[in-house]
Amino acid sequence: MNTKLLAGISLAAMAGSFWACGEGQINGKEFSDTIVESMYDTPEALESLKEQAKTDCWQNDPACAAMYGSYVDPNASNPVVSSAAVIMSSSSIYQPPLGESSSSESIGNANKRSSSSGFVYASSGLEESSSSVASKPVTGLGSCAPEVATIDKGGSVTWKFKANPSSGYRTEFQGATYTWNFGDGATPATDEQIGKTQSTTVTYAVPGQITATVTVTLPGGAAEETITCDPTLFVEGSKVTGCTCKSTTADVPVDIHGGTASWAVSGCVSGNTEFTYEWDGVAGTATYSVSPTVLGEGDPLAPSVKITNSEFGTMTVTCEEVSIWDSENPNFQLTVPYNQQGTDPILKEGTYTIDMMHEVWKNNQQQKSPYTTLALQSADNTSCSVKINGKQVALNGYIAQPNTDETILLEVPANCVKSVNAYGD
Repeated sequence: MNTKLLAGISLAAMAGSFWACGEGQINGKEFSDTIVESMYDTPEALESLKEQAKTDCWQNDPACAAMYGSYVDPNASNPVVSSAAVIMSSSSIYQPPLGESSSSESIGNANKRSSSSGFVYASSGLEESSSSVASKPVTGLGSCAPEVATIDKGGSVTWKFKANPSSGYRTEFQGATYTWNFGDGATPATDEQIGKTQSTTVTYAVPGQITATVTVTLPGGAAEETITCDPTLFVEGSKVTGCTCKSTTADVPVDIHGGTASWAVSGCVSGNTEFTYEWDGVAGTATYSVSPTVLGEGDPLAPSVKITNSEFGTMTVTCEEVSIWDSENPNFQLTVPYNQQGTDPILKEGTYTIDMMHEVWKNNQQQKSPYTTLALQSADNTSCSVKINGKQVALNGYIAQPNTDETILLEVPANCVKSVNAYGD
């Protein structure tokens, strides 16, 4: 009968789950069902609890859903399931108050037994046994991490466990035991919390890369897992400041056909000067070179470098931009101002599209407007001519060309232009 499915939850609905027991058809009525029904004021109250239990079984307990199938499936057309076994999940076991002693009393031909581990209510005198407990996984319970990725030496942090919603457990985490091991240099070194997923506050006196673990033990030993926290925690000793990353590229823009862009880190200040370097995540030295093979239509190269000292102090900087181009197909967009490092490298022969639009403040609002002047500087001791939107313009030294266009097509011969700029509202 239906109340067989409620044998556990009928006495402890707050457990959030249920177990079923009894022989024969679950939806058949027996003497024990009358006892369960007597616990409720109205048939409607019992029916409501029954539907809640069926929903919990189908949605929240895979083992229960697998056992009772169509009986708890809201879409089933013939919900009849038989059972001759006791099915029990750890979340469904009624836990009596502390101090309650084991007892057993007979009610008709039914047996009701309570103990510190739970109770059994069965119409055929079935006993609770370890083989009746539904098995669940002991891995994949969740993950843990520090609340921040980096702290200073002598600083404090808390760690937090996050439950895996696909683990098969839900309410069990509320009563779980969380045993923490905080790694080297931690005060306290360990911690235990019951029902609380966040650790106590931990202080680290020694710089380093810290790995912590948490052992999660669910109530009744239903599952236990030791989890290594990810990411690790960095405890910084001496700080790293002042680093810059400048281009040392000889020929700019860099041709994707055999050209090389290079940079160097300098100026780093630290109490510990044993540095390591990571360029866009790859270990390297204080200098870095790359030979681009794909044109990004004028997109400059600007790697990121992370500098770390031996006390785990870090600083990350973005390097100076280096333009690239395709000598076999030189048409690409040129970003102004073109005046790389202040050394005015000569612009390679080609056709360039220049975006003349920029942000300005007009009529009490921010809007885009074209620069009103295009400025070109010729290579030293060179007289040449360029084409601006198809019009030939002589260049001998410096010219400032009026402009009203949003974009300009600039055609440049070899060894002619060394800088391009734009200005004016």
